[in-house]
Amino acid sequence: GANQAIYDVAVHETAHAFHYRYPGVNTQLGVRYNGYVDTHLVRLLGGPTDWKPRSLGSSPRILGKHKAESYKVSEYAGKDVLETFAEATVAYEAGATELLTPGMIEAVELVLKSVKNWKPGMGLYEEV
Repeated sequence: GANQAIYDVAVHETAHAFHYRYPGVNTQLGVRYNGYVDTHLVRLLGGPTDWKPRSLGSSPRILGKHKAESYKVSEYAGKDVLETFAEATVAYEAGATELLTPGMIEAVELVLKSVKNWKPGMGLYEEV
């Protein structure tokens, strides 16, 4: 019902915050920044293996061969890797892991585990 929909939106938006603060590394740029640009997370969520963002605020696209997997989670999950992550987190939290790929599950678990060790400054820009 309505209460579940509100709860799902809260989980989705919280997932974006956790994903953003994940201490990610983009190997193509040689920078440590956040989970949005993390090369490994992008790959796990169906994005390009060699993704190099045009800017640090870019959203990685989902590769064509992974689009159907994302749309299985939700229509919105097919928009880009950031939405795939947020929607996968909603499904994971609801126990609907049958909708998720092993990569999606791994990405959600990596980010959720990092939250336990969250410290000020996580996800801030740094050259590596």
